[in-house]
Amino acid sequence: MTSKIIDLGFVGDIARCPKCGSKVQGEFSKYVAGSPGLNEYRSDCPECRTKLRFRGDNWFVGYPDFQWVSPNGKWAVMGIFDGPVLDFDDAVAHIELASPEGDNAVPIIILRDGSIVWGYDEDYRRSDYPEGVARECERRLRQRYAELVGSKQTRSGSARSDMSKLAVDLTNWYRDFDTYDFKDAYDSWEDAYRKTLAGLSDPGYVSAVIGFLEEVDDIDYDDSLEARRMDLIGRLRRLEGGSASTRAKRGSKPRLPTSRRSNPAGSGSKVRKGSSKGARR
Repeated sequence: MTSKIIDLGFVGDIARCPKCGSKVQGEFSKYVAGSPGLNEYRSDCPECRTKLRFRGDNWFVGYPDFQWVSPNGKWAVMGIFDGPVLDFDDAVAHIELASPEGDNAVPIIILRDGSIVWGYDEDYRRSDYPEGVARECERRLRQRYAELVGSKQTRSGSARSDMSKLAVDLTNWYRDFDTYDFKDAYDSWEDAYRKTLAGLSDPGYVSAVIGFLEEVDDIDYDDSLEARRMDLIGRLRRLEGGSASTRAKRGSKPRLPTSRRSNPAGSGSKVRKGSSKGARR
């Protein structure tokens, strides 16, 4: 039977066992939301083996706030900041995200066209992050984007934003519908998104994706996937109906943007009707 953990509260730089007075080196346990945010540590006293829990300053320069912490405490949003960052001159805002490894915050960036970039370069991918953490960061970024850009957009700017959101939703649907096929077709989520966004300007691509989604038919094993499928069909039809050239090309051979397998998100020939090969990471 394990002994009860003794909570020492905030201890600053040095933690000592209350039973024997020994100095204790803690192992990082989780982030604690607050202003500033804190780190929580767990340790067994090296002398008497008393189980201890204590909190101290976070390990980031300047001891920033933790505005949101994931349920398991391993990820923390340190803030959302407006304007360009790093080499992204067209950035509207970015989030600084603390990872379990500590002392190295990664920016998640929303650009002027509404697309979201994960990390400094192509070595960073959305799939590197837990799904709940990714969704929370995207929610905060899109909310801030709407506050900064939404009310100022021209009609054409609003149309570009709508198309970007459609590309995001189509990419996410295809990833969730057939995870393995998605990973086989694209280098990353960002790669799929960019090709999908480019494809939505091509009437033949739009027609092909509508045909694929209709061919999938009723997804009776997942109500959410089915609802999203029907929503996407409706939005793509509205996009298709807004162009006479699109209507004229319906049924013709589409000119599709290429991935490694020359398939756009949502129009892969390998996906069989009603099949679902995997779940999110």
